[in-house]
Amino acid sequence: HGGVVLKAEGSVSMQLSANSVGLFEAFSSNIKPASLMNVSVDLLKPGKLGDGTSTLPFSFPLQPTSTNRPLLDTYHGVYICIQYTLTVDVLKSGMFGQPLHESTEFIVEVPGRKAPAPTPQLVTLNHKDASRKSKGKLLDGQQFCITAKVDTTTLSITQPLTGHVVVESTTHPIKGISTQLVRVETISATAENPTVREASEVQSIQCASGSVCNHV
Repeated sequence: HGGVVLKAEGSVSMQLSANSVGLFEAFSSNIKPASLMNVSVDLLKPGKLGDGTSTLPFSFPLQPTSTNRPLLDTYHGVYICIQYTLTVDVLKSGMFGQPLHESTEFIVEVPGRKAPAPTPQLVTLNHKDASRKSKGKLLDGQQFCITAKVDTTTLSITQPLTGHVVVESTTHPIKGISTQLVRVETISATAENPTVREASEVQSIQCASGSVCNHV
């Protein structure tokens, strides 16, 4: 073989969604992937591998390519992808040798960030709000009031999102209560002028099944 080389690369790239066709192809085609890190390590000099399994240990610091562009957490969104990959190349030796190539993704979470202060939020849903959103399709005489509290809307992705839902009052039985976590991704030229906005479900959890007692 002509040597074994390990490469660690990280980049931010923009990708098109099926829902964004015709919106910003020209804009995205002019944006090249931005490099976050690029490390190359020679694991083995040219030579011949022995019989059996060969183990080649390695280590390298996770450092950005440029001080002006720090490392970012791994992220796979609708339009933006922040990805880190490890690639191993076994270089060919001689005219008829065939190079070997294998790559895998590894996840990066940037440490050292201060925990944000809690930002609790209260939400109220009643029959008047639901009637406006459903264009008056609620049953005649149906009335209800449901309140919910999210303990904090600003938290680390490694922490659980907690809160509670309370059925204050209802004139009809409830079949069930579900909560839905939705990711909203926005691509914009500036923070004040968003260009494209995409919402996608991350997780949905059924909190209750069947009728729920009031004030519980």
